Amino acid sequence: MTNMGQTEEGRCSSTSPAPMDMDELDKVVEMAENVATLKEDKDEYKVIAMNEEEDPEATNSIKHGQAIDVGFQFLIDKMEKSPNEYHICTYTPALLVHNFQSTRLKIPKRVKMMKSSLPNMATKGDIDKVNILFFVLFTSNHWHLLVVNVKKKRATSYNSIKGSKRYMAEAKRWVTLLDAFFKFYGIMDDPLELICDDQCPDQPSDSADCALFVIKFMETISRKGDIEWRFTQVDMPLIRAQFAAEILTYASAKSLTC
Repeated sequence: MTNMGQTEEGRCSSTSPAPMDMDELDKVVEMAENVATLKEDKDEYKVIAMNEEEDPEATNSIKHGQAIDVGFQFLIDKMEKSPNEYHICTYTPALLVHNFQSTRLKIPKRVKMMKSSLPNMATKGDIDKVNILFFVLFTSNHWHLLVVNVKKKRATSYNSIKGSKRYMAEAKRWVTLLDAFFKFYGIMDDPLELICDDQCPDQPSDSADCALFVIKFMETISRKGDIEWRFTQVDMPLIRAQFAAEILTYASAKSLTC
């Protein structure tokens, strides 16, 4: 397939933090939230208004969605420090996207709801300012990424689990909703072309690292240059530890200013 023209930073040196498992990362994320870290307003995380007993996946989906949002906030910091190295990107919070995915409202009503909920892409002028739109989709307890290249009018599905018709069907549904939204508000007349990337790294069936894969996908795609996937499942323990270290550093700095 035709790539979107981006690269990723090389791997970190041997001074990186030690690997960390999922339970440890969960504790770090919770600790960071307790000192008012990256999200001042967590209203979007109320969209999955399900009791844990009714749906055991709800708690994990919220937790991992928050982690993805935090990961993009760190990416914004990198973009601001080195703007010439990155495309101009915009991001919709993971669980807000999931709310649009899961609501039973018909498409016209969802389109109107998106207008009021997505001020960063509410007009053609907003969309014309950016190169890439990131949307994180949640399907059957799995996070995957849909990337819209605005100039090429192309949507690309990046998924660490390949070959599932279920995930691609969800990507198609989201593209259908985006097409309706763009058309209704005069943002984009032509429908988006949807393609599936088959080169991005895979995760095994017993891995619970899909949120980290999504974060790394966004880091890679947002950078200018030819795309180079420089991480695999083997790297995930170290990537998880690096991410936790970033959270703790930010949380510590934030607590000193509170």
